[in-house]
Amino acid sequence: MSARLAVLLSVLAVCLSACALPGLPIGQHKPTPVPDKPASQYFTEAINGYDRAKGIRLTEVVGHTAAFGNVTGGSIDLQGQGFHATLTADNGPIELISSTGSPVFVKASAGYWRQAGHAPEAKVLNGYWTKLVTGSEAGAFKSLLPHEFASEYRLRPKNLSKGKVTSVPGTQVKALPLSAPQPGTLYVTQTSPARLVRVEKLATVDWETFTASVAYDDSITFQDPSTDVLDPSDPATLPARYVSSGRAALPQCSSSNATCREGFNLTNQNGPQRAGTKSTLKIHFQGSGNDEIASCLADVSPVGNGQSTTASCEIPTGVLVGYLNAHTTTQYLIKPEVHNAIWDD
Repeated sequence: MSARLAVLLSVLAVCLSACALPGLPIGQHKPTPVPDKPASQYFTEAINGYDRAKGIRLTEVVGHTAAFGNVTGGSIDLQGQGFHATLTADNGPIELISSTGSPVFVKASAGYWRQAGHAPEAKVLNGYWTKLVTGSEAGAFKSLLPHEFASEYRLRPKNLSKGKVTSVPGTQVKALPLSAPQPGTLYVTQTSPARLVRVEKLATVDWETFTASVAYDDSITFQDPSTDVLDPSDPATLPARYVSSGRAALPQCSSSNATCREGFNLTNQNGPQRAGTKSTLKIHFQGSGNDEIASCLADVSPVGNGQSTTASCEIPTGVLVGYLNAHTTTQYLIKPEVHNAIWDD
């Protein structure tokens, strides 16, 4: 009996082995394919999910916008009505933060500020957080905010089509090609509901073309910078800039003194002296024909916005007397030359 049972078990084992599905271990089944949906359903689910997101992170950003020119990389965080972007653009790196959409705080190169219409202040704004109340900088990001983006793209073209299944890193997605007036391609997951995970070559209100990967992060937060912020509309926030407001009342030079001292009153049109810098006053002693007799240099003592100070320096009296005697005159001119750090560098 035991020998017959052994033979039956052996036959059963061979049968089970022969009947197994190719490529699948015994006991496993082929996965059930994801039910397909109309393109419009993929689209609606993905746009609604984007609209309701608490936080969105766009990475691998590439495109072109009037505000920044060609963008060749970077990331954009979106939360509520605010955004935080770090981009590489035509005029170098640029970082922008706005917790509420306005004002916008920008940190960028001097090249960026020159093309953005702030050429006079470009050198002092270079690399510092700068507050902008108006401008195209905000528009480039408002059109990507969840509600703004969803509102624009709900007006989808009538011939929305469903493209092939492809993949972005780690995820199989469905391509949804769009047509004018909002061309480009949306890539959405095949999950239910579908999620938008990438956009390519979109045309939005403020971007001629925009490409990025999309991720969702409810923990995204950011806040506006609060220290060392410059504001082109408020001179008191900009580095000190002194202008001459007239000759200082100093004792008249005399041949009986070893030195001759002259000075000027200076008014600060802007704010504090930037750390590690100084402004100077060079006084030129000139003859009636504007020929240089001598000159001297003085540091300007820092004062606040709208306040005045006096800077003075001296030259040897003998140099001045020698010139006057040689030219049989008793008159000479003095002219101020103010050098404001950063502004005049």
